[in-house]
Amino acid sequence: MYTTASSVKKMKNKIKFSGEQIRSLQTIFDSETKIEPKKKVQLARELGLRPRQVAIWFQNKRARWKSKKLERDSSILMANYNNLASRFDVLKKEKQSLLIQLQKLKEIEEKAGNSGNDGESTIANGENIKSEVEAAELKPYLSEKHAFSVDENSMRSAADNLN
Repeated sequence: MYTTASSVKKMKNKIKFSGEQIRSLQTIFDSETKIEPKKKVQLARELGLRPRQVAIWFQNKRARWKSKKLERDSSILMANYNNLASRFDVLKKEKQSLLIQLQKLKEIEEKAGNSGNDGESTIANGENIKSEVEAAELKPYLSEKHAFSVDENSMRSAADNLN
């Protein structure tokens, strides 16, 4: 890369601040992000700088500060979004599981509706199945945190809540 007369002039005009000057400027910036004109002149005198240099330092610092704040806010929002998306997926799977449970319970209810007085249900192939066997078939689909009774009203209520 070659240098031009204007870039050499800009490099000459660029003044590096000393550590002491930066600490003083930073201390004031921490308490107030914008500096009043009178305070700017006073601070410039104390630090051996021109007021314009102090103003530009504050302007640049505010721009960097705002940029970092936006990055932090964006990261927080992204983390919140990812957390919500994960929770949504879990709830979606749980809903699907509950729908399967509901369907199984409806099948059991239909079989129980066809049963005689002895508590046995008859299915299409003529086998007799007791309600304990039907309950055992459902056990893998039922989670501990979802306790419910198998009556028609509670099944309708569960179905309404899932839809």
